[in-house]
Amino acid sequence: MFTIGAQQHNSRALLSVSRLLPFVAALALPFEVHAEAGTLTDWQDLAPAVEAFEDPFLGLTYRQKDDLRIVLKASVESGDADQAQSASEARARLQSVGLDADTLLQQRLVVMEKRRARDTGVTEEFLGQDVVVDGYVLPLASRDGRVTSFLLVPWVGACIHTPAPPPNQMIRVDVAEGIKASETFHAIRLQGVLQHKPSVSNLFLVDGQSLVEASYALESAEVWTETN
Repeated sequence: MFTIGAQQHNSRALLSVSRLLPFVAALALPFEVHAEAGTLTDWQDLAPAVEAFEDPFLGLTYRQKDDLRIVLKASVESGDADQAQSASEARARLQSVGLDADTLLQQRLVVMEKRRARDTGVTEEFLGQDVVVDGYVLPLASRDGRVTSFLLVPWVGACIHTPAPPPNQMIRVDVAEGIKASETFHAIRLQGVLQHKPSVSNLFLVDGQSLVEASYALESAEVWTETN
């Protein structure tokens, strides 16, 4: 009798679960459909893979970089005897530790170009695609209590309490109707079409203002939900 009773209990449980399945499926359906509309994108995936390059300036001390600056300034502003003397002394200091000022200055432009490509380059895979991205709102403009233009950044404090992320780690978002953002660095999840649209935004800070570059723009942006 105990065994039969257990079988009856299991049958009733299975029946109850089977009756609930349509309701569970109905609740899950909107989220499944919504998720298929866009790919959840990781910030690291927005930075393209670049070939590693030698950057001789990373190992220089502050004094060595300043000596290079002195040499460069003297080459641009020729005719000043004092600057020429300072440049000669700077060259000698660099030479004493095995550094050639002319070679470093020639490498400077190449390294700057490669750094620029690394920091501003975009990943073609996601361009023109419907994506979902998590981030934090850094307001640029607002109207009637709603933020209409903002930068979506990958961490709290970016551009204000910490240095700005590379341009390919920021997304410019313009929403005509605006979004509700209770505070700066409001956590949010957005869905929209990712585009390569370089922009320079004027970010107003407590102690002044700063120009901030972004490589991406999110078009037709909609708030998906707030992130935890």
